[in-house]
Amino acid sequence: MTSIRLKIRLLAVLLVLAPLSLLFAQDGNFLLTHHVPRAMGMDHANFDILYDQQGLINVANRQGVLRYDGHQWGLVYTSMAVFALAEDANGTLYVAGEGDYGRLAISESGELVYESLRKDARHLEQEWFDVVVHQGKVYFLSAADVVVFNPQAVEEALITLGEDTEVYFRSLFSDGEFLYLEGEDAPMHQLTDDGLAVLAEPLLPDSAGDMAFLSRSPLGDKVLYGTHRNLWLSRGGTPRPVFTQIDSLISESWLLDATWINDTLVAVGTLNQGVFFLNPLRESLVQHINYHTGLPDNEVLAMAVDADMGIWVAHEFGFSRISPALPIRSFAHYPGLEGNLLEVKRHQGDLYVATSLGVFYLEQIRNYQESIYYVRKRDTPIPIRRQEAPVRAPETPEPQEGEGTEEQAEESGGFFRNLFSKRAREERQVEREQAREERQEQRATERSGEEGFLKRIFSGGEDEQAEQPEVSYERRVRRELQSVRYVFKKVMGLDAKCKQLVSVGDRLIIGSHSGVYEVSEGKAVLINDQPVQYLYATQQANRLVLSTLYDEVLMLELRGDVWVELALDADLRAPVTHINEDAEALWLVSPDQVVRYPWVAPDSGARHERFRIANPNYEPLYAVNRQGQMYFVCGEGYFRYIQETDEVEADEELVASLGLPAEYHFASGNHLWLYNGRRWEDFTADPADSVYLDYLVLFDHIQHLSVDGETGHLWITTPSEEMYQYDFHQPPVWQSVHELVLIGVHGKGGVSLPRHDFVISKENSYVSFEFTRPDFLGKLGIEYRYRLAGLGNEWSDWNPQSTITFNYLPPGDYTLEVQARDAFGNENKPYTVDFGVVPPWWERGWFYALEVVVFASFLLISFRLNRTTMRRSILSRVLTYLTLILIIEFLQNLTKTQLTL
Repeated sequence: MTSIRLKIRLLAVLLVLAPLSLLFAQDGNFLLTHHVPRAMGMDHANFDILYDQQGLINVANRQGVLRYDGHQWGLVYTSMAVFALAEDANGTLYVAGEGDYGRLAISESGELVYESLRKDARHLEQEWFDVVVHQGKVYFLSAADVVVFNPQAVEEALITLGEDTEVYFRSLFSDGEFLYLEGEDAPMHQLTDDGLAVLAEPLLPDSAGDMAFLSRSPLGDKVLYGTHRNLWLSRGGTPRPVFTQIDSLISESWLLDATWINDTLVAVGTLNQGVFFLNPLRESLVQHINYHTGLPDNEVLAMAVDADMGIWVAHEFGFSRISPALPIRSFAHYPGLEGNLLEVKRHQGDLYVATSLGVFYLEQIRNYQESIYYVRKRDTPIPIRRQEAPVRAPETPEPQEGEGTEEQAEESGGFFRNLFSKRAREERQVEREQAREERQEQRATERSGEEGFLKRIFSGGEDEQAEQPEVSYERRVRRELQSVRYVFKKVMGLDAKCKQLVSVGDRLIIGSHSGVYEVSEGKAVLINDQPVQYLYATQQANRLVLSTLYDEVLMLELRGDVWVELALDADLRAPVTHINEDAEALWLVSPDQVVRYPWVAPDSGARHERFRIANPNYEPLYAVNRQGQMYFVCGEGYFRYIQETDEVEADEELVASLGLPAEYHFASGNHLWLYNGRRWEDFTADPADSVYLDYLVLFDHIQHLSVDGETGHLWITTPSEEMYQYDFHQPPVWQSVHELVLIGVHGKGGVSLPRHDFVISKENSYVSFEFTRPDFLGKLGIEYRYRLAGLGNEWSDWNPQSTITFNYLPPGDYTLEVQARDAFGNENKPYTVDFGVVPPWWERGWFYALEVVVFASFLLISFRLNRTTMRRSILSRVLTYLTLILIIEFLQNLTKTQLTL
């Protein structure tokens, strides 16, 4: 029985630890980016997050509604602290807060402002802590009331539900089909057009407790219900408990909210354990993001998911965005690393990192919890608990004829006969055994310290007494695995700057400033004491070529278990910064030249050749074997060795196709990656291989790139001591390309203008359009271009400036078209804005017509006066001169207007 219980407990522990092994796996953590609003007066008292249809993040803040487009923060001020947000199908945002509720609307001037919907003065004293849009209607919730607003009937009076109830309302839940209302210590209600109705059957069993949240999957076929301690899943039927394997982990976290990322991944925010990423199909824990894995705080205030499957988490220190969809994992939060990270290498399953302070390896640390228990020793009788029964003597054969029974003998023999009779002896033996068992039981109880436990097992109650053989117990300690974590530990015996990690067979070699070392059993063993400039493992097994800081080039050869130093050509002395080889020669690279050393035995007296490379700024120069041909790459361009002419010359075709390398990185194994200012390219990739380096633009500064020989992924280190692993064979998957958003239109003096179909005057023809395309990663390099139909049909050049300004536009009708693109070449459809510029009244047609009429009248009057006797009068002359002046002024204005068009 004891062994069965032990096996059951062991199985339970293994089931719990199965997801924990995923939690602490050596696969890295989801990529996190952090955002802190910088606008004046903003704080981090945030209560809700909503990702709207425009692609903007909206946050319910105590000062109003924060809005973020990935570039800058804005704030729509409200008259109260905002507690909840919701959006309808038309993109209108609704707000619930302290003492008021309403919506965000664009004013006549084009500004986004808060508009109260409250029409009942008694609602002023209430706290409106939730808002839900359900089937076209908006529901605002307080502790005492539910107010229903119909956007299609704005003039109608608001409907108030729950006035006749005495329930203290807590939460509103919508599953898309039904709307539920939960109260304090009350059954759950369903909201209908007729009012509130108590659910005939609760969504969750009564034993589950109060429901904390309800979340429907993107496909709509699954609904996740949550209490503060448990999760339930429904697939069109009765909800059932899920994630029971990690009940102990979940129940202690105090669940707050859940958000589906896709149909197989859901994020659950907690009060004190950060965010759990769960797979509802496998009922497994995918990853746990908390303080130890990069989240600034374990308390989650609010959560939302954006179109790129990024999870936004509000916490006490701002906002963090978790990117489970990116093929990038962070290793920056494993403790123990020190110094600048210079190279990463996996060797025989172990991960090593070379830094400016030594070499470190990643080690698994298991945490156990010990508990004490007692077990029966082997080869001792098993205690049997039984009811007390009358003591019976062993059965004896029936007496034969002529023989009497012992009872007859006792009756005839008296006292002494009873003293020595067989029955008497057996009764006394049983009494002695019972007394001995009682003493043994008492001693066992005292030894274990568990008085009552053993007594309940081995002794009966008042009406029973156990007959037990002698049993002994031994004390044991059970170790239960609680967690598995990883830490970096230093390779002992080496305290110097380590530049390279090189594998030679099953040996790991370190190139450092204090010499060449080999890692053996967690320690560094010195091979050669020359300070290393560059270390190269040749294709020929068991050989290393070493360039030193003293401009020497040496060769190390492994003979047995001993590394032997071999000398190369003495004339090879040069500051060799890089080494590579092709099928015929060894190439030694200096800042302004390369040396070709025929690849033969070092002691054969082979000669070398030198080739100059145009590298006036001494930028890093690398020798690269590109599909069998040797290239030399630096910031000045690409140079190749032509075997037929035995020369090195520039390759202008590569410059035209790839562009000059603005940034480039080489790693052992003959890998070179370069960045031309727009895109990353794998210079040495096989044309048959599919590699995708798009996400490298997410990193501002890269210190080292290398390929993991076991996983094929790309290791990335940065100067800020961060380390990432990138699966660059996985093509980038974009859920959507964020559309352009018109933030605002401003006229002269910063006056806000309507956003569409507006008209401005010619004398105030300054107009500025502010656009944005959301970029929550902040690294996509968004660029914009535009054209103004009515002024010209040519597109402008791409520019990162998102504000487009026009000065002194001539009168006319215009259509502005704006496009945006990111670093991956994803372009938006043109966003169009129609507007017009009208001339001043003195340049309008009706005024010109009036002028013509006046001029004609003056000419007619002057003509008539000239035909009379008054033709020589002063009046006639003045009228004639005035007419001529007005005609000349009219022609000047008309000419000026035409020239400005």
